[in-house]
Amino acid sequence: DVARRHQGVPATGWLLPVAIARTGSDLTDDTLLLASAAGATPDVLGACLTYVMLASELLAAQPVHRAIELASCKPVGLAVDEATRPATGSQPTRPRLCGIGPIDAVNAGIWALTQTGYRLASLAASLAHWCEPWVAAAAAGLLGLRDGCAAVPAQWYRLVDAAPACMDLAPEMVRSVPCADTRHLTIVTSSLAS
Repeated sequence: DVARRHQGVPATGWLLPVAIARTGSDLTDDTLLLASAAGATPDVLGACLTYVMLASELLAAQPVHRAIELASCKPVGLAVDEATRPATGSQPTRPRLCGIGPIDAVNAGIWALTQTGYRLASLAASLAHWCEPWVAAAAAGLLGLRDGCAAVPAQWYRLVDAAPACMDLAPEMVRSVPCADTRHLTIVTSSLAS
């Protein structure tokens, strides 16, 4: 049902819950199963898996550079170089985009995660400028895992009709995440209410 609802969605943000709900081989198997069932072609399955692995490593509190290395199976410098278009003239660095949603989501996510000194709210404007909305949303999901709920501006929550329903799910998620640091999750979810 989940795959059917997301069939044809051009980026990978909808796969983010897999990183929260699954671990180990279940994470890999469910990602590939869901992405394939939603119509992801074999040439983008690797990007779908990289995106979910990156989310999983961030959720496990890995430092950004280590999370990128583990998820991409590449030295961090190479992964960042592949994901980033270098600055030229008056143009700053930006994500390296190819027009393929899952690949662009990984590249935009890696680019955004490595913009040191910038948090979710300030990077969201840059992502919106450079990327298609679905790619920007997928990258912002990774930033949310890096920065935590407290980094999301309060006015954004007021724009989401489902925010109260999401808050109702938070206690159940805390109970279902194996080996979760519930003290950390409680602090993070309580910041949603503010």
